[in-house]
Amino acid sequence: MTEEQKQLVFSLFIFPFLSKDGSPDPGCVSTTSGSNDWLLTNLGSFFNYATLTELKILNANFSSVAVFGLLSIEQKAQFILHPDTGVLGNDSMMREVFSSMIASFDLNQLAMFFTTFSQTAKQMNIKSIPSSISDTILNMMVLDLVPRFQCLSCYGGGSFYMFLKQLFLSFGFPDLIDFLSLIPDDRQTELHLSEELGEFLNRPNTVVNGSQLCTLLDKYSRTNQYLEMEPVLSSVLASQTLECVWPRALSASTQADVEQWFNVILVHYLPYLRSQLISSTQLSGASCLSYRKLVSILGDNFNFSAADFSPADVYSSIKVYLRSGNASPRCYNSSDPFLNSTAWFADNIGFFITFITLSDLQSFLSGSMSSVFLENSENLQLFNNPGISASVLSIIQHSCTSRILTSALSLLCQSPASVFVFLGDADIQTILTSINIFCTEINPEVTAVLVAKFLIYLQPPSKHWEASVWA
Repeated sequence: MTEEQKQLVFSLFIFPFLSKDGSPDPGCVSTTSGSNDWLLTNLGSFFNYATLTELKILNANFSSVAVFGLLSIEQKAQFILHPDTGVLGNDSMMREVFSSMIASFDLNQLAMFFTTFSQTAKQMNIKSIPSSISDTILNMMVLDLVPRFQCLSCYGGGSFYMFLKQLFLSFGFPDLIDFLSLIPDDRQTELHLSEELGEFLNRPNTVVNGSQLCTLLDKYSRTNQYLEMEPVLSSVLASQTLECVWPRALSASTQADVEQWFNVILVHYLPYLRSQLISSTQLSGASCLSYRKLVSILGDNFNFSAADFSPADVYSSIKVYLRSGNASPRCYNSSDPFLNSTAWFADNIGFFITFITLSDLQSFLSGSMSSVFLENSENLQLFNNPGISASVLSIIQHSCTSRILTSALSLLCQSPASVFVFLGDADIQTILTSINIFCTEINPEVTAVLVAKFLIYLQPPSKHWEASVWA
C-alpha cells in the first residue's frame, strides 16, 4: 500500500467512522486506557497520517505528550508549533522536547525535521519564533552534530572561547551548559587555558545553572587571577561566583592564604555576600583563621543595608560556630602562635559583642580560661560598650580585679564594692583619680570602701602598720 493509499484509508474510512455523529461511544474511547492504548488500538499504523488536531477531535482527552515518542516528524513539528502546547514560550520545555526528539534521529531525519518544521510553520501562519527558542534549537543541533564528526577538528589550541566566537559568528552563542559540553573530556585542559572568561560569563543568558559555573571555576586554571583582576559587572553573577569559591576561602588554613583570599582574591566580591554564605552550616567547615577574618570584615563598616542578612544573623552564626568545636574555648590554642592570643572575645566576636547574652558568655568560657580572657585589655575595651546587657556587664565586673578596671572605664564606674576591698596601696590613688574624672555616679558602698582605704593610705607608715595590726 502506497503512502497516498494509507492517507486515503485514514481520511475516508478511519476518521469518518470514529467521528460519526450519534455513536454510543464516540472515538471508541471507552474500551481503551490512556492515549497510547487508544491510538494503537483504533488507528494502528495509520495514526501517523492524522494531524494532532484531528486526533484531538476523535479523542478529547488525547495527550500528545503521552505518545510523543510515537509521533511522526510532521506531528512532532505540529506539537512544537501549536500554541496550546506552550512549547514555543518555554525555553526549558523546548530543550526537553527537542532533546528527547533528536536522540532518536539520524542525520537524514534531522534534516527532514527542519524542512517539515519550516513548512508546518508556514501552513500555521507562524511568521516568527522567539529568539530564545531559536537559540536553543541551534545550540542543541550543534551538540547533536559534534559527536558525529571528529571532535573539534578545527580547533588547534589557544582560546577556546575565541574559537567558538569565530565559529558561531552571528548565529548566537552557546550558554555555559553547552559550552562545557562541546569539548571532549580528554581536551578539557585546553578549555582551562582559555582566556576571555570574564567576557564569556558576562554575556546575556550565559549562566543558567549555578552548578555549571562552579564546575567551570573548579577546573579553570586561572580562577584566582580571574577573580582578582576582572571587574564585577553583574551582582547576580558575583553572588553565584562567590558561592562557588566560598568553601575554598573558608578552608584556608594559613594566615598567608587567608589574607590572600579575603584581601586580594575576593575583595571585589565580599560586598555580594548572601545569608546562606554566613549561615552556621556554611561556617561549620571554616578554619579559625578564616572565620576570624570574616568576623573582622563584617564588623568593619560592612554595608548590611545592601545585604539580605543583619548583624544579629551574623552573631547567630558566630554563636553556633564558637560552641561547636571539640576544644573549649574554640579557636584558642596556647601552643599555636596564631591562636594563642588571650584577646579571644575581640578576635572571635568583635563588633558583634553587643548581642552576647549571659548564657552565651557562660557557654563560651571554661572555668580555667575565664580569668585569663577577662584580664586581657583588648577584651575589656570591647566590653566597654553601653549596648551590652546589664547582666553580662555584671558578671564581667564581678570577675575583674581592681587593677584591670582602670583599662575599662565603664566597668570601673559600675563595679560593686567587693571589687575594691582588696585594693593595694599602689592602686588606690590611680583608681580614685579615674573615678573623679570619668564617673558621674558611683555606688555609696563603693565610696565608703574607697574612703576608708584612702585614709589608711594617707596615714604615716607607723600608724599604717599599727592600724593594719589592730584590724
